[in-house]
Amino acid sequence: MNGFLIDEALLNMKLPRTNPYLSEIMSARADELLKSLERSKTTRGRVENLLVPVLHTGEATVEMIASKLGLSRHTLFRKLKAEGVTFEQVLDEMRHQLALYYLNGKKASVNQTAYLLGFSEPAAFSRAFKRWTGFQPAYNAGFKD
Repeated sequence: MNGFLIDEALLNMKLPRTNPYLSEIMSARADELLKSLERSKTTRGRVENLLVPVLHTGEATVEMIASKLGLSRHTLFRKLKAEGVTFEQVLDEMRHQLALYYLNGKKASVNQTAYLLGFSEPAAFSRAFKRWTGFQPAYNAGFKD
């Protein structure tokens, strides 16, 4: 049996007034964390969580991710298809989002971003970025998504 013994004076203590600005920030962050938790329950979310740490290696394959999930390649394809996506779409969309994140905040150069996203060379990254956004990566680096 567990329990708490609380002094009555503590129960009668008045709480400080809330700070609306801080409350708004904390609520927004809590909402983000809840969305992240919900995403991690989906197959796509689990795949994304496994892709992030291995993207830079350039070896983020469906076989490797399926193995880490304890699934066959076919089962992973089937589960992703049930969620309306393919492995290639998940990988491509994740690279796109991370490219914008790295370049928008000037956190990394184009070459560094290409490496971090697992592209074999900066030119391949530039072609993908142009396909995603219509711009060369250097031109889009200062814009907010």
